[in-house]
Amino acid sequence: MQWLSSVTEGFYNDAANWTGGEVPANGIDGKYGYINFQANDVTIKAPPEGLVENSGTIFLGTGNGTHTLTLDTRGTYWEKKGLKSVTEWWGVPFCQNLTGTHIFNFEGLSTVSNTVRVWRFDDALFTWESTGISKQKFDLWSGTLDMARPLYLGSNGGEVYFNIHPEATLNGSAEIQQRGNAVTHTTFLGGRHSLNGIYLKDQNANAGPTWVHVTNDAVVVSWGGLFLGNRSAIGLGQSIGLLDLTCTARMEVTNGVRLGAGNMSAVNLRNEGRIDVRENASFYSHNSVYFGNTQCSTGIVTVTDHGLFDGASSFYMGSSSNAVGHLLAQDDAAVVCGGVLYMGDAKQARAYVTLKDRATLSVSPVVGNWMCLAPNTDDAYGRFEATDDAVVTLSNQSSIEMTMGGTSRAELILAGNAQLRGGTGSALTNKSAVVGNTAVSLSSNALLAVRAVYGGSPADGA
Repeated sequence: MQWLSSVTEGFYNDAANWTGGEVPANGIDGKYGYINFQANDVTIKAPPEGLVENSGTIFLGTGNGTHTLTLDTRGTYWEKKGLKSVTEWWGVPFCQNLTGTHIFNFEGLSTVSNTVRVWRFDDALFTWESTGISKQKFDLWSGTLDMARPLYLGSNGGEVYFNIHPEATLNGSAEIQQRGNAVTHTTFLGGRHSLNGIYLKDQNANAGPTWVHVTNDAVVVSWGGLFLGNRSAIGLGQSIGLLDLTCTARMEVTNGVRLGAGNMSAVNLRNEGRIDVRENASFYSHNSVYFGNTQCSTGIVTVTDHGLFDGASSFYMGSSSNAVGHLLAQDDAAVVCGGVLYMGDAKQARAYVTLKDRATLSVSPVVGNWMCLAPNTDDAYGRFEATDDAVVTLSNQSSIEMTMGGTSRAELILAGNAQLRGGTGSALTNKSAVVGNTAVSLSSNALLAVRAVYGGSPADGA
């Protein structure tokens, strides 16, 4: 059944607004509905007493010209609950057609009778502005959208934008899976938000980049992890997930950060995850951070201006075979590694840490942790470079390990006025038995301050 084309504004549960005088209900056991706004603007409202219903209703856009669908629950609420769906991915889509081409979609649905919530709008104003098949713009202007099933963005639609405005809140016991086949940007413009995971891209995506932006004073918590460059539909990978934080924005991740994610058992050529922290923004990870998490993938973190990148646990840079990890901090940026800094942690992996200007790096406030360049013994490579007025501090009883032997290579370069200061009982240790595979270089006014240096050249028998 269809929302009447003559009704441009009305209550969803008013039977007079539907063909046949009946409201869609009961999922596939009842009657599906669709709301077509391809030719005119349509506003759908929830009644003042609130609405809980289980219909499968398709929101159909991408017609000629530009038209807007508005879901208005200001002063009330609308909850989708107990939907028995056609498939686990086709229940209440915002879509391009009636045959499966979706743009903004809730998945992980049930095909049997259930009492599970899909979503709920509370005191919210939500719009979808559709410009043909070329551009789709979704805006959560105010109120709360609570997601209980995964939200998939950008499977189609040309360019797709999802903006969460300062007066709005996006919460979810489910995750955002940003497929990004269409060029897709999700932007948090302010407010406080809590999600159960962010995936850029999802595993079935096509190649290419997709973005999440956190700006102004927005705070986003992802307690189910962060996965950037996550495509794994085919071994070639070619997925790029980009996250940037600006102004005084803040993000916290409580279950691991994986840059260059994907299928752990397959080559993921050019899968790349990137985090940029700029201005006065901050990023906090309460667990480990993996730079280049899967085979042949790349993980990049760039921290500039007065940005902060703070990890409570270890950094694994180049954590799978042939993976690459990059960490760049410059200007007055600060980086904290609360565990071990592993650089080149797998076979033929490469890792690069570069500090410039007045950037600072603190490796572990926990006694006994360390910094390890090329810990894997099979052709791994780790390069650490600090220049200008950069300062690196290590905790007490910590050490700098220049490889763990084998055929791996490590370089430690300090230049300008850069300082690397170890705590009480700290040491620099060379474990390579191959001449030329490790190098420590100091120039200008650079300072390396540790209690002891262990390991000489093989010719010395050390």
